[in-house]
Amino acid sequence: MKKNNSLKPQIRFKGYDDEWQQAKVREVFNLGNGYTPSKAVTAYWTNGTIPWFRMEDIRENGRVLADAIQHVTPYAVKSSGLFPAGSIIVSTTATIGEHALLIADSLANQRFTVFQTVNRWSWLKANYLLYRFYGLGDWCRRNVNAGGLAAVNISDLQKYDIDFPKEES
Repeated sequence: MKKNNSLKPQIRFKGYDDEWQQAKVREVFNLGNGYTPSKAVTAYWTNGTIPWFRMEDIRENGRVLADAIQHVTPYAVKSSGLFPAGSIIVSTTATIGEHALLIADSLANQRFTVFQTVNRWSWLKANYLLYRFYGLGDWCRRNVNAGGLAAVNISDLQKYDIDFPKEES
């Protein structure tokens, strides 16, 4: 978004003249990590009903994900629970910056960081955030660590600014 210093975008929606607001990722989202349940434990995978997302799911099904190619059972779910519908996953290792909106409670592999809006920001629309994450994905690709497996520093990612209109009353 091209803007001047007052956070008023140059391109405007008809009838909307207010300034936008800005917040850091760490203020808007709780972040979590994806994981891969052990393939050696058949109880985690046999007859699974919970979508478990990988990069292949985005490649096959696009950026709005309702179901996964692979599924896990409730036994595979860690104490932190499922990623709730409305969360956004972003690949922060290997294939950097790819993202998708989850529209089903699910899990994802360790290549993904999950972004869940905190209550104060729950009014932000998931489809708008999905659009804004194209910019976050670009930022991730420009800020990959220099050594070993390509990865984004999550502490730096939490400082990324998200711009959005003020809450509608």
